[in-house]
Formats: sequence, structure tokens, C-alpha cells
Amino acid sequence: MPERQTRRQFVGGAAALAAATVLGGANGSPALAKPPAATIAELRARLRGSLVRPTDAGWGDARALWNPRLDVSPRAIVLCERASDVSEVVRFARRRGWPVSARGGRHSFAGYSNAIGGIVADLSRMDAVSLDRERAIVHVGGGANVLDVYRELTLGHDIALPVGTCPTVGIAGLTIGGGFGRLMRRDGITADSLRAATVVLADGSVTTCSTSTKPALYWALRGGGAGCAIVTSMRFTARRTEDPIAFTLAFDWAKAGAALDAWQRTLPFAPRTLSYGRFRALRLPTGTLTATASGHWYGSDASLRTLLAPLIAVGPASTTLRKRAFADAALPDGVSRAGDGALSVKVEHFPNYQRSDFFSKPMPTDAIAALTAQIEQWPGVGGSGHEGGVQLDALGAVVNEHAAGATAFVHRSERFHCAYLSFWGATDTPDRAAACAQWTRDTHAAMRPYASGAAYQNYIDPELDGWERAYYGSNLARLRRVKHAYDPGNRFAFAQGVR
Repeated sequence: MPERQTRRQFVGGAAALAAATVLGGANGSPALAKPPAATIAELRARLRGSLVRPTDAGWGDARALWNPRLDVSPRAIVLCERASDVSEVVRFARRRGWPVSARGGRHSFAGYSNAIGGIVADLSRMDAVSLDRERAIVHVGGGANVLDVYRELTLGHDIALPVGTCPTVGIAGLTIGGGFGRLMRRDGITADSLRAATVVLADGSVTTCSTSTKPALYWALRGGGAGCAIVTSMRFTARRTEDPIAFTLAFDWAKAGAALDAWQRTLPFAPRTLSYGRFRALRLPTGTLTATASGHWYGSDASLRTLLAPLIAVGPASTTLRKRAFADAALPDGVSRAGDGALSVKVEHFPNYQRSDFFSKPMPTDAIAALTAQIEQWPGVGGSGHEGGVQLDALGAVVNEHAAGATAFVHRSERFHCAYLSFWGATDTPDRAAACAQWTRDTHAAMRPYASGAAYQNYIDPELDGWERAYYGSNLARLRRVKHAYDPGNRFAFAQGVR
């Protein structure tokens, strides 16, 4: 992909920490001619983008992360506009011995995209998205986010990518960790659609990887988590859009456990016609308890009703099944579209703590009872927060058709994923905030005996014991070999990067 990577320069954010690297000397990449900058002033002079330090105006906004609970400060942030800016950052950090990270959406659940005491390559200006219709390939800049993809592809070309639902999540980070979304059971996770990526390596050189060029690096980029190189652009398979039937079943809380049980025994085992299926059980700050099942179906109304029969038998308080245009069904969360096509975006930033589990088989009755009891005890009631509870996403279908080692995303035998959610308010007392975070820990602990032991690397969790095995399982040894081959100096190290 040419180095025309900002929206202003070629089509046009948010980037993310990437995953696997190759040293120039190891792969034959040509060395850059000029020596790396030794001072911040020298680095600033070489950039097309801009450099921000703690003494500069705008530093507070530049260092802020998606989760206001996190307070992580680097020494400098470079707002990159081209791949050569990223190279300069990497080579400067190497010369100075500083930690280096990359980011765009700033969604790292542990704040790892801000290198503590180091320098950050922010790719959010490299956010262009374009379509090569003849080859059915989508080009995505390393700083593009979910909203960029929706705006440029779905609205602009009636093309879909299996990406996530939060508008500000960076596509690079989403892909590198796997990538859940509303099309994953039909088309695979985001990583399954990746065809090639251009990355900046640990020596500052640039290379491209695919099945035919540096296949080990390409394999690691598809679900191997972050920690070795910086993705500056990606190429994905383009997919045509279709209009689904969107469904929502809402249940009185007294039936939440029965509904969850019916959901877990039905939707994770559905055919790929069910592109996604979700169950959310929540307590709101008002004290209200809610339970809903939802999803998208690409078959007939009659076949959907047959699939949902066990849930309908529980007795939902309301049921909605409605054919929707794909552009409406694919709207990212918090985004609305006016009649003239104009988009409005409302993204709220609540302090939060989230953990996750995978489940390879349905939860027994006592596990469901323990889970619903935990939700009833969420301590955010009366505060200024958002919600506490769980979100379950069905896997199966195309997600599980790949072998565990086909990509670095190893979780191919899991049936569903469960995220434990706690979002409190910025004005809540420290005691309430601490209680809400502890609730997540307690709920996670209560469910661990029933879960598979695996965890989703995109829900990266600094408190997770045995995280390498939980994230990467049988692929860990291979990932370590890629890391050793391509980043033996561990230049892209962080607390939960593959070692």
C-alpha cells in the first residue's frame, strides 16, 4: 500500500499496538541511511507529523486513554502522518533506550498503548480506508477505527468487514488480538479477513507480510496479541453486504437465569446464518435489572423462529424481529444516522474494569445462579455510572471452523465468550469506584471453576494469573519462536507482551 496514509492525503482515527516484528539484518530489509535522532529536537525536525511533550499545550488530551480509570504517562507522543514517522520514533527509542508503543484507539484495557516513561507512535492520523473493487481488497490505514471503516466502506461502497461495534476501537489492535463483531459467526473474526500487513520493525525498517512473504510474521499478526512491531497499513478481503433480520428478546429479571440457559444451549450451536448472538444481563445505577438476547440472522423469518423457540418458550416480556438494511444494522454503538445519511456520534467515557472468560460448554445451573446473584449485587446503584453485569457472545460456526494453529488466535473450540463489565461514574466516590472494580474481580473468580481457563487477549487483563497460556494456549510456543526470531532484543516489550 503506498505511503498515502492520512485521510487528507489519499482517502481518508485510531491505531493499535501491533504484534510481531522482523529485524532488518535478519530479513534483508535495507538499513535506513541516516543515523537515528539522538535528541527530541532532532526527532521533531525529521517528522511530518507533530510531537507533543508534557510541557506542550494539549498534552492532557494527547495522553488521555479511552478508559479514564487509567493514568499512564509516556515522555513524548508523536502524532504520525506516514510510515517514515513511525520509523523515526522506533529508531529514536532504540538509540535512547526508551520504551516504545503504538496506539490509535487508545482502548488497551491496561493502558499498555501508552509506554510508561517512553515514547508513543500515535497513528490516529493514518486513518485512510479505500476499496480496490477489482481485486475485492480493502486497504485500511494503521490508524483507522471502526467508524472509519463503517463510513468509508459500508456507507460509501456497500462493503462489509467483520469488525467490532465500538466506533473508536482501532482496526489494527482489534485484528491483532482477534476481533469480535456482528459478522464473526458468518465471516470469521477480523483477523481471518486479513490478507497482508505493512509494519515497522524493531530497527525502524518497513516490511510487508502475507502468506507468501514472511508467513510467520503474518501468522502472528492474526490474533497473536501485541508486543513486537507497529502495523502501518492492512489489506483485508472485501465482503458484500446483505440485509439481516435483527432480533431482540427482553426478559423480566425473574426469568434471566432460564433465558441465559436457553441462550447458551441454542445460539452458540446455531449455523453460520446467525452472524452474531449476544446475551446481556445487567444492573443499572437506578437498580433496574435487565436481561436481553439479540443478534442478526441471514435466513428466513420461519427458520429464525425455530432457532429461537427455546428462548421464546421461557416467555420474553417483549420480542422484536425486524428486517433491517445492513447500513442500519451495522451502525457502531453510539452512532446514529440521519435521513440524509449524516452521522452523529456519542461516545461516553466511564471509568471501568473488565475481565473475560471463554466457555467450551454450557454453564451448569449452579453457575448461572451464582452469576445472576453477582449481578444483583453490583455496587454501582445510586452512583453516576453506566452499568455492571455480563455480556456473552456466541462463537461456533465459522469462528470454530479454523484449526487452533491456523492463525495465532487459538480459541477455536470455545463456544462462547463472557465479559464481566463494571462501568462506574467519574464523580463517584473512591469507595464506590473501588467496590465496582472489586465486583469484577469477585465475579470473575466465581465463574472461573466453570470456564475453560482461556481468556480473550483483546480484553487484556494485568491481574490475570497465567495470562500467556490463557491468551495463547497451544500457540504460545510458536509465538515465542516468532518473537525470538524477529525481536530478540525485545524492543517492543510491555508487561503482557509475548516474551
